[in-house]
Amino acid sequence: MDAYTTLKWKVTLQSQSNPMDRTGVIPAEWTKRELIQNYIKDTCLEKTVPMPLVVLFGTKSCPRSHDMTVDLDCAKTSHYFEWQYYEIPRAVPDEVTFAEELGVRTRDAPAMLVLHDILTYTVYQSLSDNVVIDIIKLHCHPRPKGILVPFFN
Repeated sequence: MDAYTTLKWKVTLQSQSNPMDRTGVIPAEWTKRELIQNYIKDTCLEKTVPMPLVVLFGTKSCPRSHDMTVDLDCAKTSHYFEWQYYEIPRAVPDEVTFAEELGVRTRDAPAMLVLHDILTYTVYQSLSDNVVIDIIKLHCHPRPKGILVPFFN
């Protein structure tokens, strides 16, 4: 990434496996979550076009989180991906949340996980305005022009 890109977001977690040789690589514990398993079962195995899962982590008190949901809906019309919103809950003693497993804290919102499969992913945190489309373009295949996609998730 160039210097301009690194100022717009912070990559805090990225898979380190070699896509050509995955023997002996064990998926992270958070990939066993229902959200991830449903994506793998419903999307990864059935799509002919690679369709990453984008998870937007946000809070009710962060107005940028809401703005980014609108940006994701718009980006879905031009690129192939699925997305989900995950509200970062308040800390609960003796319970590790999905966000915590990825190192995402409330102060890091909005944050985004881009998951290609259980061994290929990137987590972006402290996202600034108008970066959603840049991240989507970096990870997702473009749709053919003229194909309309409904605005619901």
